[in-house]
Amino acid sequence: MVTLTGHNNIVQSVSFSPDGQRVVTGSQDGTAKIWDATTGTLMATLSGHGSAIQSVSFSPDGQRVVTGSHDTTAKIWNAAEGTDIATLAEHTKGVFSVTFRANGKEILTVSLDNTIKIWNAVAGQVKRTIETQTGDIRSVAISSDDTWVVLAGSDNTVNILDTTTSESLKTLTGHNNTVEAVAISTDGKRIVTGSRDNTAKVWNAATTESIAFAKQHINNVQSVSVNEYGTCIVSASCDNTVQIWDRATKTSKNLKGHTDSVNFVDLSPDGKRVVSGGCDNTLIIWDAITGERLLKLEGHSGSVICGQVSGDGKRIVTGSCDKTVKIWDMVNGENVLSLKGHTKYVNSVVFSNDAKKIASASNDKTVKIWNIKKEKAIKTLKGHSNSVRSIRFSVDGKQLVSGSLDGTIKIWDIETGTLIKTAIVPADCAFPLVFSSDMNRVVFATYDNKVIICDIMGHVLKSFCSCPSYISSLSLSINEKRIVSGSWDGSVRVWDACFN
Repeated sequence: MVTLTGHNNIVQSVSFSPDGQRVVTGSQDGTAKIWDATTGTLMATLSGHGSAIQSVSFSPDGQRVVTGSHDTTAKIWNAAEGTDIATLAEHTKGVFSVTFRANGKEILTVSLDNTIKIWNAVAGQVKRTIETQTGDIRSVAISSDDTWVVLAGSDNTVNILDTTTSESLKTLTGHNNTVEAVAISTDGKRIVTGSRDNTAKVWNAATTESIAFAKQHINNVQSVSVNEYGTCIVSASCDNTVQIWDRATKTSKNLKGHTDSVNFVDLSPDGKRVVSGGCDNTLIIWDAITGERLLKLEGHSGSVICGQVSGDGKRIVTGSCDKTVKIWDMVNGENVLSLKGHTKYVNSVVFSNDAKKIASASNDKTVKIWNIKKEKAIKTLKGHSNSVRSIRFSVDGKQLVSGSLDGTIKIWDIETGTLIKTAIVPADCAFPLVFSSDMNRVVFATYDNKVIICDIMGHVLKSFCSCPSYISSLSLSINEKRIVSGSWDGSVRVWDACFN
């Protein structure tokens, strides 16, 4: 860790250079400073504003810095020399947000005077002024084609404006407190907002329909499950509850029955049943439509960590801190089989597509393949050097993919138990891992709270905007068009991400 010391008042804004080698900071002391990100050496002090600096940003080529100040101006600086290139002085109140556009030729400034200005970054002249009516603007995002802008404000709404005419195109309502943050997806099809009402919403930019919502839980979300079309989402939390979310009606059911944290939840393939397991050592089967508790299953002597409903909806498999794997009858709740063999906690369990085999992954660094009819382990897959957290069978049941805290993903031949391929997990992977049905894609969360899709060799294919807290659970819809994430801030989010 490097500590950057030099300002004599509160640091209001920070930004990395595009190459990650430098950092610029803006402070209430009226200066901005450029630092070497590796050594912490001060490279330049940018002095010239008459009041606190509210916002700082590098240009895409890293050669310039723009700063916005409470003194009503923005300034463009030579990042290498620390000299003032131009002063942008058309606002009548403080400038609280500044950024270069992706082309590096324009700068966007947002002011407390309720205007947004787009400037020529070379000449320092205003190209366009957008008048707003969104109360105090808290956040702004502009479309990549420069034709519309999204404003979040203290009036609890989000407004989409035409950048040429300033005409309001759409107003997004649904938050019940100040909207503090807004962003537009790269393709311009989605808008995400975050509010003081403790919710985040993802909107379809064309229809302004919210396609995801967050936060009914009051503690960490431990597990999420989603139906084929992403219309029904189930979440489990450390607040001892299970939530069923209906995207069509924008309503949720709060299911209470566990007496301790709920560790996993799974939705039956037909969407009619929900199964949950928790630190109270029990399973509960719920009616997904009414929320009624149908059965409470007891048998594990330790916390139930993981579980899955079989593809035919007839069985449940669970793994526990008691080091066992158990199979249960979905209809009557009977424990039909107990499998022993792991020497540490069981972290993940899955059925094969034909429901004839089970795989289990453990803190003992192994994966076991169980033949249900023979009631025994037929293969133990050894090769990981740390806890195995994520597993999935291939569609034909002949291979299995595993992800471990040792930083590797491994693909195995089930029949022979031999290792086919090893890939390195991306360095910023924070787990969990979710694998696509063809085992060629993996979804994971990062330490900076993003959701990433990469290929099996770790090459990033898609990246989704950051959540405000650690992502503790991920689920993929059966048709692989929706990803659902659960976070430590108690929120659940839906991501529109089709593999195909």
